[in-house]
Amino acid sequence: MSSSSSRSVFVTGGNSGIGLALCKQLATEDGCRVFMGSRSLERGRAAAASLGCDVEVVQCDLNSAESIRKAAGSVGKVFGLVNNAGCGLAHGLSAAEIIETNYYGTVAVTDAFLPLLDEGSHVVHVGSGAGPMWLAKQSEETKAFFTKPDVTPEEIDGFVKNAKCVDPWEAYGLSKAALAAHATWLSKAHPHIISNTITPGFIDTAIVKGFGATKPPEEGTVSIRHCLFGELPRDHNGWFYGSDAKPSPFYPLRNPGDPVFTGSYPWSK
Repeated sequence: MSSSSSRSVFVTGGNSGIGLALCKQLATEDGCRVFMGSRSLERGRAAAASLGCDVEVVQCDLNSAESIRKAAGSVGKVFGLVNNAGCGLAHGLSAAEIIETNYYGTVAVTDAFLPLLDEGSHVVHVGSGAGPMWLAKQSEETKAFFTKPDVTPEEIDGFVKNAKCVDPWEAYGLSKAALAAHATWLSKAHPHIISNTITPGFIDTAIVKGFGATKPPEEGTVSIRHCLFGELPRDHNGWFYGSDAKPSPFYPLRNPGDPVFTGSYPWSK
């Protein structure tokens, strides 16, 4: 990996919540060159100014192919891509809007940045415990689908479209489950890149505003930073990590303190 990309990290949705906390930690504690992706340049610049450290703001709207293309074209090689941007239950959006942003927008960003990721680079999808919680309510066939090691983007796309979600709660869980499946595919299709999904925990951000979350955004970065810089076993590519930075099954939900996932299904506590 070139020296110019060895500590460069692009964070989507970096202007608020977990993304903002992560940008500060990467810049001040991890010695990274940080690219803060923000849908709004104005909000991004204001957020960057509030940090008191050096981050570079890049306009990146997950719902705009042109914005994504320009963002990827402006940063050069990067060591890490953190797909943090998304929308959730408190935003008052439709099921279709949630899926379009959280899943298809994240896939579009990842596709655009793949040429910028050298051997040993990292992709981290910021998922949610809502993914396993959604999956727990599905059929055995669906559980098997979202935990199989050879899933393809075409299969994921087909499932998402055939699901025809109309309920925002269900769409949010499905979008996060689809992201985890996408990371599994990435790990097989691009094995030179380390691609994982994490759940940050129940963190007080705009996505869940009003739903009782009390942990500050700074506590939601533990698994992200572990997947970027931690000593991950070579075969832990395409895995799901809990908020405690421990390997977790995508089904059923593993809580912090529970036994660590071994990689084999079925898994039980």
